[in-house]
Amino acid sequence: MLYGCSITPTWIFLFTFGVVLGLFSNSSKTTIESFCDNVDMNSNYINSIRKAVSKVDVEIGQLANKKMCSDVCPCANDETKDFWYDIEEVVLNTYGRTKNEFTT
Repeated sequence: MLYGCSITPTWIFLFTFGVVLGLFSNSSKTTIESFCDNVDMNSNYINSIRKAVSKVDVEIGQLANKKMCSDVCPCANDETKDFWYDIEEVVLNTYGRTKNEFTT
């Protein structure tokens, strides 16, 4: 009984999250672009969702940028490696990176 009562809220949350994610992922490209770009839809709810999506996008991008071609995720030893090593220090600094993080 105790286990069932404790797992029910988790199940409800995961099911709801899955349904919302499923509905959003089945939206067409034009619908998603319209949601992101359409300034006519200016309710507080929609604006808060736009801000949340933007925040998650930025955070994931920053996390990925910090790990690329580093000790954590070394560059593959192929033709793309030179591209990463040739990026200027000023550009890397905008992503919170430095050439000192690259390993050879």
